[in-house]
Amino acid sequence: MARHIERKIKLVENFTGLDLIVFAAEHYGPEYSNVMKGKLSTNLDNVLRSCYHNRDTRSNLQYGQDLILGWILEDFIIDRLQAPDIIFTKTGADAERKFLSGSKVTTDSDYKISLEGKQFFVELAHDFNLFWQKREVYHLRDNKLLSLIKKSEKVPTFILGISIVDRKCILKRIHKNMNKEYIEFHPPYKKPAYEIPMPAEEFYNFDDFNLRILLGK
Repeated sequence: MARHIERKIKLVENFTGLDLIVFAAEHYGPEYSNVMKGKLSTNLDNVLRSCYHNRDTRSNLQYGQDLILGWILEDFIIDRLQAPDIIFTKTGADAERKFLSGSKVTTDSDYKISLEGKQFFVELAHDFNLFWQKREVYHLRDNKLLSLIKKSEKVPTFILGISIVDRKCILKRIHKNMNKEYIEFHPPYKKPAYEIPMPAEEFYNFDDFNLRILLGK
């Protein structure tokens, strides 16, 4: 598992071009940059200890590093895609970039996007293993998909999937009639999940990705 996290750290560094320890120190503070150095304070360790359901088989340190990698990717993508007429607002439970106890972790979408007077919700997803292109499916644990579908009944809702290895991305519209399959026990998560299609022909090169055009479709 330690090698798995080390590989993800290197992939995120390559994808973003950032020094992750420096970025974490500047944006989240020294206590969190120390996590990227492999040092977990007693305070943060106690918080992450309560997240046993979301942590799965990862150690507290590995789970904390995974969370920070997610923050870095979210903030990098906001910076990459935001424009004068595309306004991102962080709406996830961890929008303040602090570790949360297990009871405070929610299924809220990561972003709200405002574009030309319209509102959209976007959930960010990452693939570090080319799984989406090989299998053309994506798995959402527990009731995450149902939460997104419920949100989509009021506001257009999407999954923005980023394939880190090959810099590909997909914007997947979520709605109540979409194709989905319930999996009672998903071995990697060791909990239930929903499977949705991610057709290879729907992927774009991330560096050519035009969010404005795709949201307007």
